[in-house]
Amino acid sequence: MFRKRPKLYLALGILSLTVLCFVHCTSVKRYFPPLPAHTDAVLDSLLKTPVPSFIVGEVDSAQVGDRHLWYESIGDKQNPTLILVMGYLAPATSWPVPFVNALAEQGYHVVRFDNRGIGLSTLSPTWSKRNPYYMDDLANDVIAILDDLGKKKAHIAGMSMGGMIAQTVAINHPERVESLISISSTGHFYDKKMQTFSREVLMSNVALIRKYGFHPKDPKKDIKKRVLTFAYLGQEEEITYERLTAITQLSLFETQERGGRKKQLGKRQAYAIKHSPARWDDLSKLEMPTLVIHGKRDPLITLAHGKRCADLIPNSKLVVIEDFGHIPSNIHWRQMASEMTAFLQGQDN
Repeated sequence: MFRKRPKLYLALGILSLTVLCFVHCTSVKRYFPPLPAHTDAVLDSLLKTPVPSFIVGEVDSAQVGDRHLWYESIGDKQNPTLILVMGYLAPATSWPVPFVNALAEQGYHVVRFDNRGIGLSTLSPTWSKRNPYYMDDLANDVIAILDDLGKKKAHIAGMSMGGMIAQTVAINHPERVESLISISSTGHFYDKKMQTFSREVLMSNVALIRKYGFHPKDPKKDIKKRVLTFAYLGQEEEITYERLTAITQLSLFETQERGGRKKQLGKRQAYAIKHSPARWDDLSKLEMPTLVIHGKRDPLITLAHGKRCADLIPNSKLVVIEDFGHIPSNIHWRQMASEMTAFLQGQDN
């Protein structure tokens, strides 16, 4: 039979090898450190335990047309203001409490906020591909919060997509920006001349989807997927019980107290990232002091992007964190707070 149908069996053989290769290349074990022993028992306990609050400051909102932007002030409002802009699908509470408290204790009025459609900030009701929003619009949201606070200027810090927004604020509204801090970010995510992320990033995501699905309805599966995502993007070699607990509690707090994640938001933010123009040329014209922080092991926005930002911005300083990926662990948050404080105090003195 084989002699009669050699092409068929060759095709079946190639198909079998392709399937085996795909299964191997999309195995969770290939890309992620193991979850801690007894993870299920830990999650069962946390799911039954009252969730602590992650809000530590004074809460308010800025009205923008028919939308409102939720924000939180930590520290003395008479101190220099530092606005923190978070990234893709991440709520304001993704800036950890110890991090914002550390900055406030160093003499800053720290403001963290939910980007439109995240957490307690409302979605744009009229969004469509014919009527989308771009980085310019998200930057205008930051200005709306500054106006609501009655502040003429502030230090602006952003991480990942938040760094893109912060850069756009500095470009479009330089008179409102004391200094710029760009963390794990880029002047253009889809720059064809630069490698942004590797094939491994895509395959690791496929591995998670194969194991847990796109949007797991089971809360334990959803949390496990999130924990592993953070571990990969942070290039963590071990997932500790402390890390598992922290991510779980924040996830539950956002779900139970702040509306959870809105499915339609991902495509809206992704559209803004992809279809907003590159900022490289405009970055070279900035005059305010700038700090660029980037992880040497960032798998999502490679270090080359951070270096290019620092090379282009005239009055800038680059800090490369050796064992840092894209999402900070506790030790990296402490290091970033220290670097940011030193930089900011250099501008305010």
